Amino acid sequence: MEPEGGKKSAEAQINVVIGTLLECAADKNETVCYSVSNALKKIAKNHPNELLKTTCVFRERNAKLSNEHVAALLQPMEEVCVEHIIEIDGDTVLMLIKFCVDEMTKSLEYVPNVQMRASAVLVALGKKHCIQVMEGVLKKFIVGNVPHYTVPHTMGALASSNPFAVLPFLKTILGTMLPMLGLLRGDQIKQAFAYALGRFCEAINEYMSNIQSAPDPTIQKDMYSTEIGIAYDLLCSSWLQSREPKLVETVLQALGPMFSILTPEKVTEQCPKMITTLLFMCKKQKDNPSITQCLACVLLVALELNQSLLEPNLDALLNTLGDLTSPIPDYVRPETVKNQAEVLRCYDRLAKHFCDKTVDHLTQMLKNNNERDRIKALLVVTHLVNSSDSVIKTRALDLIVMLKQMLTEPNMKVKIVLLKTIVAFAYHGHFYNAEANVFIEFIVKLCCLQQTTSAKGVQDMSNTEWSEMVRTCDNSLYLLTTSVLELENVFWNLFLQCVVSKEYTNACCTLMRCLTTLAVRKKERLKMQDGDQAGVPTAEAVLARCLTLLAAPLEDSRGLHILNFLRNYALYVHKSLRALWDVQVVQLLQYVEENGDDWLPGLWQERILEFLTATVREIDNVQWNESLAQRFTEQVPLYGGNSEEKALLLKCLATVLCHVTDVKFVKEHFDVLLGSARFNSANEAMACAKSVGICSQVHMTPVIQKLNLIRREELLKKANKFLHFNFIKDVKHEVEVEKLRYTIIACYAELVLESPAEKLLLTIEHEILDWLVQELQHTKDFQIRNICIFAIGKVAEAMHPNRNTLHIRMQSRDEVLNLILSQLQLHNGPEYVELYPVILPVITALIKLRNDLEAEQRVTIIRTCFDMIYNGAAIYCKLNVTSRNDVSYGDLKLAPFVFNSFEKLNTLTRALLLQSMSPATLDDILTILEPWLSKKKPEQRFPAIENLRSVLECYLTNMKFAYEAPSKFGQTGFILGRIIPRCTDPNITIRLVAIECVRLVLCIAARYEGHMSDYNNEIGNLLLAVKSDLSSSDPKVLYGATSDVAKVIATYLPQFQLMHFTESALDGLLDHEASSSSGTSVTLNGFLKLKGGELYQHVNEIVVKLLNFMNLMTCNKTRTSSVRCVLAMAIFHPKAVVSVLLTNPLPYDSCVSDCWMVLAQDTNLAADIVEQFKRLFSTIALYEEQQNAERLRICSLQPLAAVCALREMFRNAQMQEIVVAQLPELFTILLMVFSSYIGTSPPIHTPQQTTKRDKYSIVPNRDAYKLVPGKIALDTLKLLLLCGKCDVVLEVFLQGQNIESCTSLVPLIDLMPALADRIFLHTPAIVSRLVASCNSYATSNFEPQRIAANAFFVEVIKHRGNGQPALVETVITTLLNGQTDSCAMVRQLSLRGLGYVSSLDEEQCNRHCSFVFSSLMQGLDDHEASNSDTNIPLEAMLSFSKMLHGVEEKQLESIQVSAAVRIKPFYERDDPLLRAAAFRLFGDLAKSFDLNTRLEAFREQVNGNFICLLLHLSDDNADVIKACKYTLRQIAPFLEAKSVNAMIQDHLIDEGQLHYSDFMSDLIKIMTEELQEHFPFFVMNALSFVKSQWAQIRSNSALMVGLLYHNLKSSETSDAVQMDTVCYRLMQLLHDEEATVRANAVQGLSYLFLS
Repeated sequence: MEPEGGKKSAEAQINVVIGTLLECAADKNETVCYSVSNALKKIAKNHPNELLKTTCVFRERNAKLSNEHVAALLQPMEEVCVEHIIEIDGDTVLMLIKFCVDEMTKSLEYVPNVQMRASAVLVALGKKHCIQVMEGVLKKFIVGNVPHYTVPHTMGALASSNPFAVLPFLKTILGTMLPMLGLLRGDQIKQAFAYALGRFCEAINEYMSNIQSAPDPTIQKDMYSTEIGIAYDLLCSSWLQSREPKLVETVLQALGPMFSILTPEKVTEQCPKMITTLLFMCKKQKDNPSITQCLACVLLVALELNQSLLEPNLDALLNTLGDLTSPIPDYVRPETVKNQAEVLRCYDRLAKHFCDKTVDHLTQMLKNNNERDRIKALLVVTHLVNSSDSVIKTRALDLIVMLKQMLTEPNMKVKIVLLKTIVAFAYHGHFYNAEANVFIEFIVKLCCLQQTTSAKGVQDMSNTEWSEMVRTCDNSLYLLTTSVLELENVFWNLFLQCVVSKEYTNACCTLMRCLTTLAVRKKERLKMQDGDQAGVPTAEAVLARCLTLLAAPLEDSRGLHILNFLRNYALYVHKSLRALWDVQVVQLLQYVEENGDDWLPGLWQERILEFLTATVREIDNVQWNESLAQRFTEQVPLYGGNSEEKALLLKCLATVLCHVTDVKFVKEHFDVLLGSARFNSANEAMACAKSVGICSQVHMTPVIQKLNLIRREELLKKANKFLHFNFIKDVKHEVEVEKLRYTIIACYAELVLESPAEKLLLTIEHEILDWLVQELQHTKDFQIRNICIFAIGKVAEAMHPNRNTLHIRMQSRDEVLNLILSQLQLHNGPEYVELYPVILPVITALIKLRNDLEAEQRVTIIRTCFDMIYNGAAIYCKLNVTSRNDVSYGDLKLAPFVFNSFEKLNTLTRALLLQSMSPATLDDILTILEPWLSKKKPEQRFPAIENLRSVLECYLTNMKFAYEAPSKFGQTGFILGRIIPRCTDPNITIRLVAIECVRLVLCIAARYEGHMSDYNNEIGNLLLAVKSDLSSSDPKVLYGATSDVAKVIATYLPQFQLMHFTESALDGLLDHEASSSSGTSVTLNGFLKLKGGELYQHVNEIVVKLLNFMNLMTCNKTRTSSVRCVLAMAIFHPKAVVSVLLTNPLPYDSCVSDCWMVLAQDTNLAADIVEQFKRLFSTIALYEEQQNAERLRICSLQPLAAVCALREMFRNAQMQEIVVAQLPELFTILLMVFSSYIGTSPPIHTPQQTTKRDKYSIVPNRDAYKLVPGKIALDTLKLLLLCGKCDVVLEVFLQGQNIESCTSLVPLIDLMPALADRIFLHTPAIVSRLVASCNSYATSNFEPQRIAANAFFVEVIKHRGNGQPALVETVITTLLNGQTDSCAMVRQLSLRGLGYVSSLDEEQCNRHCSFVFSSLMQGLDDHEASNSDTNIPLEAMLSFSKMLHGVEEKQLESIQVSAAVRIKPFYERDDPLLRAAAFRLFGDLAKSFDLNTRLEAFREQVNGNFICLLLHLSDDNADVIKACKYTLRQIAPFLEAKSVNAMIQDHLIDEGQLHYSDFMSDLIKIMTEELQEHFPFFVMNALSFVKSQWAQIRSNSALMVGLLYHNLKSSETSDAVQMDTVCYRLMQLLHDEEATVRANAVQGLSYLFLS
């Protein structure tokens, strides 16, 4: 049991702490305020009365607190009263009631954040202690004295929260309140009284509704009627007239409940007055829900009592409610929505008692010219139909009449609301067949509206609103179709009529969706009838309309809806169609769904026509066919001229006419098919022509007669004779004639294409062709020119020998050909470019006729076509080739016309070659085509190389190689040389085409050499793999492919063509494209390697040309390969190469560098050069250090030049043998060179300027100023490793960050561990030679070399000398000597290396450990040289930790405690690395102890550092946290507490995420049971950290102090720590700068008083 003195101290301190927390309750930081609130609530769990009392006392002592501070005190008080109401004793309740009443009434000013919260505390108390609260409040509620406004407000709130307890007081309260009402003057006090009266009346109503469970069932409503009536009179007569809106609103909210308490007589008396007043207020404030809510309450009471009370004001009521109705409630303002609901509730109540009056009122509003009134009326009618249908049903017919009159409403907003009203009437069954038709048609019209319509209100709607409106109409129509079954026949007939009407086309999808549903329901009970129902369209008309609308199936998914309807409509069309349509309609549906993203309108129309043909054949009834054709004809006016629907309709009509045998019927409908033949667009005319062509398949003769008749009568008709004198030009007549002319020509084109050849060929030239030529010669209109050329081409195709079974020749072929060729023009306007893809097929078709061309005429055609097409490609196209099948030519307007001409041009060229298959013809084509192959623009190269491939393939396939043919193909070498650059063109497709051209040329040459055609397969097989490789973008693969091309050419090229090919290929080195010139150089290099010996007579010519071209080359790859070409020639002719390169200036230019690489291919020469460089490095200083203030180090020129040379030589793979043999020595040399070059300046010789002339003289080796010696040495070292196949070692340098741009040795030292790991693991054989080489540099005069050597020796010890004890002894001696080095970095590295002595075998470790520990202890005190690069104490601690793991305990006895004491100052260092290393070393020291030995001295260190370690678990640095976790796990056994040890071992996981506060709370709970005797020391230790430099440590120390003190159990331990001290220290932290510290201090204080 706690002694009396301790209890008094605790009681005193709790009051102090609570007082301090209350002072912080208004902290500027929200987190602190939240923590204070939580702390107070925690304290209240055990001390609710103390908290509440202290708060009251605190407030009394601090009378000048700010209102915000007082509000912050009252908030936790309210929560404590709510949560701990049972635990609060009576004294506290009374004290709290007095306190809150005083706070409420203290200030006469309006301070709601204080006064309302104090009221809330009283209300919370009133749920349990209502009598005491009421008594306390009533003390301020004295007869004759006006109370504070919070007093009645509090009583009202109490009445709402606890009506059973307040109602017994109500009679007394009302008795006191009523005399005061007349004395009230302020709006706030009036508002409070009104609020109280309203809540009192609500309490009475609630009491009455729960009278069975009420404590006093004898209480009745009429007991309060008199008092409420008196108050009601005052509120109505006086307060309701106030100008203060809030007061009026509160009064209105009170009057509604008060009205229900009044006596019947009072209600009868006040009802008219009240309604009049409310109606007057409604007119002033239309969006005040308090008024309408009050009105609804009044109406409810009056109607229940006597409905005649409302009759005098009924008209005014209805008119006012009409004004209050909102057409569109503003959902952003909730009050308007609430007001609308109350208004509709009023309408609902009135309609149940005054239905006729209400309906008449609404009818009058519907007739009003004001659109807002009409919308309001519709909204109310809709609401009444949905909510009071049984009431409104008696007047439904009258309302329907009004709705009919509104169907012509022009305003869009009214239409939308009317739609909802119609849906409500239809859904509730108020429509019959006659009425339904017009209303449903109205909805269909709404579905058809376009946003561009001129209807009023449409332009004000946004796109989103319009889309929502259309969606609503569609869904409403579908809803009615599926739910109102009694109107099924009305829907069916009306929808079918709408489908065939143009007016409702935009509603097609919705109509089809509804009709599909109806068809599914109706077909089950369908009975086929002979006659059609009056007014309902025939099945043929519906079918014709649906097929025509399928022209645009993707528009709003129209096709899917129509096809789904047709599938279910089959039986209505014909009883035999069901099986056919079930298959074909499903196929059409599948096609639409699968091809929506890649739609082809032409292919889709073909499928529709096939579907129509199959349907006609399935029915097989001529009369039905005529009926269907008649329906198509009747529907022609439904469609605009330039539309896909009309085009498909004409084709469908023509298809049906093909199945009609009545010629008279056909002629009549053919006139309809042609119409006026004056179409407004080319598409419309072509649609007409297509239909004429289809019709001519069966009815050719009548079609030709009709066209000839129109041609004679219409096209030759003259204009008005009055206008022939040229006074006035009849422009309109001429335009109409040109339209007709275009249509007739298009019809002729389709006619000759579709008509039977036997009939057509007899009249085609003199009746059609001659007229077309005449029209082309005289026309000036581009469209007429286009269609004429197109039609002439169709005539030529019709006269092709394959179709011309009558062998009729075109007599005027040459004249027609020249005329067509003259139409190819480039610079006379863009319209001529658009003719290219039309003209070329026509020329081809004319060439293929039986008449042969002359050579001159052939050359003219080729040159003209090439010039026009390829120049047009350069102007209008932008090539983008990703694959052979994926070629894009840009998005310029004329680009499609040009690139669509390429294949047509190839076809034309092949046709010319086939007509005269001879070398001369081929030579003509190649001569004209060759310049286009090397054009700068790929838009010209690609079509040219494609044309070349096409020509060569055609020649090889069709040429007849006979005895009389030439024996040699003289163009072989020249053509191959021109093709080779294209084999490596940037565009993959050009490459593939070019390699195919190589194959074709070699095959042609082989055939001329006498080889059989099987020889072609041999060449093709060799180039097949090459062709595959050329598709790759990998440079290596392309290199191999071009080399293979060279081998194939060298193998199969005839001897006399070698020099021709070489000369032609050399020109390709200067190709515009870098990849092409590079590929040409590779091919030429490979070719010279194989055939260079045979070119001995041309060596000088070839080499001179190569050297001249190398200076002009812009591509580095081309220049490199060209050097290899020189080497290839030098292999056969060695006197051609001379090189002496060391005297060349630095940096070497690319040609010199390439020469070094070429020389490196000679093994003997390369070995001599390497030995010479080794002697140079050993005899000449690597750099010179200037003796000035900057101490600038400048590289020596000759060693740097040698390094540059080695860098180029190591690039050659043939250096591998030399590098492997001398790798240790070369690696050591270059590593030391690299370390020496870091931070040095390049050599640049600037002579002293002694004279003015010398001042402007040439500075030798000026460009060497740009060199970075360190980077050069590193690159050379990398190339050495790469050449020596030490890829794993090389990866270290490649992955090293900042190693290339480093200015100090730190990056190199950081890289050394990884470097040594790779060397020891992958090249262990060279270790001893490496150590021997490095040892000479450990005592070098150059500091960088000593550092590099010692860094490597650290890794040698780490890897135990690769199992060689002698090496280890040597290295340890060197490292121990390094402790006396003047360089701090060398000393630090030696300490690092000595740390790895622990990894040696036991004998070596024990032998050297004393010297090592001596050096490490010395290093702990070496602080002088610490900087950003060196930190000797840190290195000493890290090495100390390593040594502890490998040394026997007896070797450590003298240093363990000493080391623990010496590292303690590092725990609080700023450097996180030092803190982490010190913590971990302490853990390692603990781990090194044997628990069975005497540990008193070390256990003292553990207890002293335990709290520090726990606090640093929340350190800002992750490594420090991890070190603390490790150390705590090691020292936990020293605490001799099993549960604590277990928790630390289980929860302090290195990679785990620690929830610090939860962990500390749980840990301290366990420590309470096992380490209670240490708690006083722990508390004081933790208190020492409240002044830490880190805010997180201060924060956690406060939390820890609170937790530790909270768990002090025994009196001995609690007496050892003065609570005053703890509280004082923690309360000091409440003034800390950091909010987290203050928050945790608050939390810590709260723990002090938890039980």
